[in-house]
This record gives sequence, structure tokens and C-alpha cells, in this order.
Amino acid sequence: MRYKNVIQFAALAMLLVAIQIAWQAFPASASPAPSSFFEEWPVPHGGGPYYMQVYSGKIFFTEMYSGMIGRLDQSNVFYEWSIPTPSSYPHGIAVASSSAVYFAEYSGNKIGRLNTNTNTFTEWTIQGTGGPIGIAFYSPYVWFTEFNGNKIGRLNPATGTVKEWRIPTSTSKPSCIAVSGNKIWFTEYAGNKIGRLDTSTNVVTEWTIPTISSQPIYLTISKNSKIWFTEGAANKIGRLDSGVFTEWIIPTVGSSPYGIVEDAMGNMYFTETQGNKIGKLKPTGGTKTTKSSSKVVVTPNSYVAFAKTSVVTPTGMSILMPGTYSTSTTSGSFTEWTVPTVSSKPSTISTEDGTTFYFTELTGNKIVAFVPQYTFTEWSLPSGSGLKGVAYSSGYIWFTEWSRNKIGRLNPATNQVKEWTVPTAMSSPGSIAVSAGMVWFTEFDGNKIARLNPSTGVFTEWTVPTAQSKPTDIAIYGGKVWFTEGNAGRIGRLDPSTNRFTEWQTPTALSQPYGIAISGGLVYFTEGGASKIGRLNPSTNTFTEWRTPQAASGLLCITISGGNVWVAEWGVTKIGRLNPSTNVFTQWDVPTGFSGPRDVATYGGMVWFTEYMSNKIAKLSPSGGSTSTVTRASSTRSPTLTTKTPAVKTVTASTSTAASVKTDVSGSQWFSGPFQEWAVPTSASGPDSITVPGTGEVWFTEYAGNKIGRMS
Repeated sequence: MRYKNVIQFAALAMLLVAIQIAWQAFPASASPAPSSFFEEWPVPHGGGPYYMQVYSGKIFFTEMYSGMIGRLDQSNVFYEWSIPTPSSYPHGIAVASSSAVYFAEYSGNKIGRLNTNTNTFTEWTIQGTGGPIGIAFYSPYVWFTEFNGNKIGRLNPATGTVKEWRIPTSTSKPSCIAVSGNKIWFTEYAGNKIGRLDTSTNVVTEWTIPTISSQPIYLTISKNSKIWFTEGAANKIGRLDSGVFTEWIIPTVGSSPYGIVEDAMGNMYFTETQGNKIGKLKPTGGTKTTKSSSKVVVTPNSYVAFAKTSVVTPTGMSILMPGTYSTSTTSGSFTEWTVPTVSSKPSTISTEDGTTFYFTELTGNKIVAFVPQYTFTEWSLPSGSGLKGVAYSSGYIWFTEWSRNKIGRLNPATNQVKEWTVPTAMSSPGSIAVSAGMVWFTEFDGNKIARLNPSTGVFTEWTVPTAQSKPTDIAIYGGKVWFTEGNAGRIGRLDPSTNRFTEWQTPTALSQPYGIAISGGLVYFTEGGASKIGRLNPSTNTFTEWRTPQAASGLLCITISGGNVWVAEWGVTKIGRLNPSTNVFTQWDVPTGFSGPRDVATYGGMVWFTEYMSNKIAKLSPSGGSTSTVTRASSTRSPTLTTKTPAVKTVTASTSTAASVKTDVSGSQWFSGPFQEWAVPTSASGPDSITVPGTGEVWFTEYAGNKIGRMS
């Protein structure tokens, strides 16, 4: 529910995500900056649109996972062609003409060409294990980077001849490439350099980027011949001009800049993969550093690769455009727009005229033109359910029905609801978590920790040793169940394999622990009655507590992201962040006064929260804020160990159908600050628990409105 970690890329995905390509600049006349509107088209086959280029009003893109080349026309029709080589993982794309589309096949180790007039593919195999990534067309050649082979390659499509130049810096991992005459520019992801190959002299020149281990990703050449690039690990935008580097730090921390492109006015637009934003930089200021260059003459080698040709019939389907709206936020010289699909992973970005910008959503599986109107979907449940906890798992929405004493499961694809009655009468099920197919929850009034096996309908209940402890929030970690005891002022742990409870009394009396989250074996929790954030190290029985800046802050839910602890401060209408390493506490005032921020979740560097009193769902982009150093105190408390025999009972589930209702709701921006808010369609519904599963949706319960809500 509230103890979600930020979803991490898998190792291979991390490698692939870090690589980009560049396209040639398109001439454009001066025009105003784009409005803050997005339009999105879902890609038919869900192949993970990755790199893109706009050509003659058409959007060409690679689909990394489905192994396709895609095209979206102005008539809103998608066309897709399956690449002949299986599992080729197409990356970069370069459009030479309306019919000739070149692309790099990373896993296939090939350069491919699609003739859209004849539906014919031609592929050229790269020697060794080059792993081509970036690609650019500059007549008559196709230029590409070899990420694994540490080379710059050139293909002559007329003869099938490939020529390669080895990069002087070993294992530099060249990624993105851009061409200007006989100058070939590229980023060195692992070498932390910007490189240039002069084909007239075979000289490779390299400049080391000032920021160490910045992992340069994307590269483009501006109209005034400056080299612009993104620094994924350093969270910066960089520029190289005659040996002088200029770097700008992006306001959103950990945003992971990705693609970059110039508009007609000379502004630089970029995607923020983790920040889930589109950013704009007006190139003023920045930190300047002069760097000397190193030059090495490299002797190229040539070989002939044999082409394979296959004819593939494309598939096409019409897609309607769902127009949506979002306002922008401003911070310094950056302007950022929130992308409609939550955690969509915006990737590459392209423009043809400097007025409309297109980008791909890797996990959102959409092609987007620079409008987030979010759509709410609500499912009404039986009257008086009193919905509390919510958790998303394997396509199902799990929830607790506080008033009806039930555990419920919604299948949003079929609108079917399945309910199990908790064996203990009037137990008031509250917090919920799903782990390894089992559903765990607290029984606030029943004073129990319970588990449901949904495949058998078997409930197992353990009575908490401390009477009337009021177990509140729950988290699963290392096969054990952790929970807060709000009334008893304790942190509890259940080992279901031994039926043993371990309880620690918090150092502060009447602390009323509420939310709980675990990171690296350390247990963090809120103390609503003491206005403190607590941490328990169970291996040493050591408690650490931080007092928040304001008394009666009314701390409720908690989550951890990137080593920081995020909390909802109900009493003072703020969102707070604690850095436990530095004792620095940062706070943001929620725009709507007395809104009652209750539950909080993080994803992609953003903070989502419910506003119980004002009936809104809100998002915080954590830049700025007011900071202060807070008091930190540590103490040791010996735990109490108790073994409890659980009660087991089988319960037959009942099923019903809950019709869904969709409502379009536009987000509102307040005071040009970092917040954006969406009003829930049902008035006074009392949104309570919230979860962000990383599927492009936000799920929440409506305690007073008696509904399950989804914002997508």
C-alpha cells in the first residue's frame, strides 16, 4: 500500500535505456514554443516504442520488444513491419527518404533497411559482436555506433561495404551519433567523453566531460553547430563549443535525462525518463569548464557484408486521438510538463518544425505529440463498505472493506468483484499487502494479523500479543510481516513460519505509530502522536527518532524512495521529506489549504498523494521546498518475544459485478508551483489509500464515496 519502492530497470534494460541516437536537424522557421498539450496514440502491438524520427509529417519508430518498425501517419493510421531477424532489439532509426528507413539491430548485430514502397527488408551483418545502437544517415552513407565493439561504423548501401574506425579509449561504449559533413560526433557512455571522427584525416578527437561518470547518452548538433548532450547519471544537460563545456543541472532530482532536440527558437527540449516529464532549457547561464582534447589517428578497416532480403506485409490499424490537457510548471530556466501516462518512461524526442514535439513512452507504449488530461474510472461497491487499504498485484486490485468486514478483489478487465468475509466478526480490516500470492492485512479492532490464500479461501489469523494494540499499517519484508501498533506504541513483527511475534516499544510515550516502510532491513515509521519519524534497526534493537519542524504535524503514511523518507503531514497540510543521513527535513505546502494529505506514494522521482478533505489526487515534483535540520536521538529497546498459535478457517468467496464509470478530469496547476492536482469526480468521496503500480495508472480507494478509483 504505502511501502512501495521505486521500480528499477532490469540489468539489460538499464544497459539499453542508457543508449540513444541522433537525427539530422530539420530546417524550421521561427515559431512560438509549443502549448502544454499532449496527444497520445497507443501502439497496436505493445512493442515498446523506443527511438523515433519525424519525416514528411510521418512518425517513424523502432519497437524494441516486438522487433518491429512502426509508422504513424497524419491520418492516425499505424503501420508496423516485423523485422526478419528474430529478437533483433531494434534501437536507432534514421530516415533517408519517405521509402528508405535505416535502423540498428542491437541484439541482431545488423544494420537494417526497410523499403516502405515494396515492404522489403535488407540487412547487413556487422563483424564480431559490435552491437549497433546509434544511427544517422548522411548521403550516401549510413553511420552507426558499435556499443560493444567500441567502433564507429559506416555502411555504403550501394555496395554493401562496411568501414570501421576503432575508438582510442578502450571500452568507451559509443552510443549516440550525429553527422555534420565529414565530422562524425558521438557520445562515449562508459568513457565519459564526447568524441569526433574526421573522416578526411582519420583523426579521432576526444573531450572528457567535466562531471565524473556522467554517462553521456543522447547527442544532437544545434543550428549554430554546438554539440548538445544529456548526462543521464549526472542529471544534467551539457553543451560542447570549441573545447568549452557548459552544464546545467535539471531541477527535478534523479530525473534521468534521455533524448534531446532543439526547437526553432534555439531552446533545448529533453525527456526525463525517471522524472516522467518533458523539460525545456533556455540556454543561459550554466557552469562553464574548458577542457583540452586528445587526438589519435585511427586506421580504418573495410569488409563486405552480405545482405539478406525478406518481404514482409505490414499491418495497419486506425487509432483515434484522445486529446488531453495539462498545465506547465516553471523552475529557473527550465519549464517542465507532466506526461499524461504516469510512469510512462518517455524516451526519445523529435521535432520537424520546432513547434510540435513527438516522443515515445517505452512502458506507456504510446506515441505522444506535445495534452495530460487524466481519465478517472470508478467502480461502485455495495453501500457502506468503508474502503480502506488498496494494493495492486498481477492485474487485480485488492482492497479491504472496513465496515463490511471483507477482503475484496476487483478484476478491472471484467468488472468482476470477489469478496471473502473475514472470520473474526467486526475486525475492521485496514492495511493490506500482497506477497507471493498471499494477501496479508491488519485487523484494527480484531487485534490480529491475518492472511488469506485466495486460491483455497483459507484465512489464517494470529492474535497480536499486546491487547487492544490496534494494528494499523503493514509491510512484508524477508518473509516476515511488519506492522505498527497505534494504540500500544509498538512496532511488531510476525514470523509466520514459527508463529513468533517480536514487539519493540517505541522510545517516545504515546507516540501512536501509524505508517510503516522498510528499506535495506531498516524499519521506518511515523509517530503521529509525537510528530516524529522513527527508525528501528532490528539487528541491534536500536531506535532512531527525528522530530519534525512543526508540532502537531499529524504524520500519517510513509514511503521510501532513493534513500529519502517521504511522509504526509495531515495536521499542517504539507508533504515532508527526511534525509536520514544528513538530518535535513524538506517540506512543501500543499496548494489546497486544509486538504488533509493522507496517503503518499512515489514513482519516477514524483510524489503522489491523496487529499482526504479536499477530495483530490495530487502530485508533487520535488524541487525547491523549505529545509531545516531536525533533532535526531537514538536509544536501545529490548524486544518482547511471544509465540501465538494461529486460527485457521476456510471461507467461500462471493462474486458480483461492479460497472465502471469513466470521467475526464483536467489537472489544475496552482501558483506556478511544483504541484498538480486532479479533482475526483465523486464529490466528497474521501480518497484514502493509493498505489502506483508502474502500469501507467494510479489506483485509490474512496472511503466516503464507497468506490474503487483509477486515474489513467
